[in-house]
Amino acid sequence: MRTRNKTLLSCAAVAGLLTAVDAGATGYTTSCSSISYSFTVIAGPCLVQDPNNPVCSTTGDYTGIRYQVSGSAADHVYALVTANNVVVGGPGVQVFGPGQGCPSTDLGVGSQHEKCVKVNPQGSTRRFWVVAAGKKTPIQTTVAAKKGSCFKSYAIQGLGLDTNAFAAVTPNETVAFKECKVEFVKDPISGAVSSAALTADSPESCSLYESSVEEMSVSVPGAGNVGVPRFGDGYVSSGTNSCITRILGGRVYTWGSPCPD
Repeated sequence: MRTRNKTLLSCAAVAGLLTAVDAGATGYTTSCSSISYSFTVIAGPCLVQDPNNPVCSTTGDYTGIRYQVSGSAADHVYALVTANNVVVGGPGVQVFGPGQGCPSTDLGVGSQHEKCVKVNPQGSTRRFWVVAAGKKTPIQTTVAAKKGSCFKSYAIQGLGLDTNAFAAVTPNETVAFKECKVEFVKDPISGAVSSAALTADSPESCSLYESSVEEMSVSVPGAGNVGVPRFGDGYVSSGTNSCITRILGGRVYTWGSPCPD
């Protein structure tokens, strides 16, 4: 990147650094070393219109999240949700009250702010939805798979408290630098930027660079390195004739005309 107003911003960009889901980061096995599972979020949390035939939508009165379990064969799978969730769904879904925990495991036992959802994964792909009435915030929660007397659990994204963030979050945000405009598309639940692109009315000379940011440093002439900035919703001025850089949630977006190179 270029020198901006005599302040040098250095970004080490690594493509694909960020992942949407932390699957299996804190897994453990209670008593058996013979089972091996991994969980992945393959859809959501997102709005759902029909809880009996869930698909992600831009509208709906329900919030759903879809998991896939891989590895050893499982008799049952479980997911913890915040206790206020009214879980709905198709055949085979069982919900246990706050503090009851998941059957034949110690998962969620005595935890009054959570309740357990028991689901049988669908077909050979072993995928399953958890759908709740209302609009929910995403939280860090726990899922587990059980085979016989053995089960293994993981920290993963799940369904949390009711939210009015759907009404508060603007789906798209357009930011202009001179004649070059970039549209930032936001996740309808979390408000996080999910994609960015130059708008159709931006001149052909405009260009956009996007990548993940691993680390940053700011140096000012005469003062040296002034420390490591925190990632967040910020802008970095790029002068009057080059480009502008925006840093959002660990990703860097640079656009302008003719910058970036």
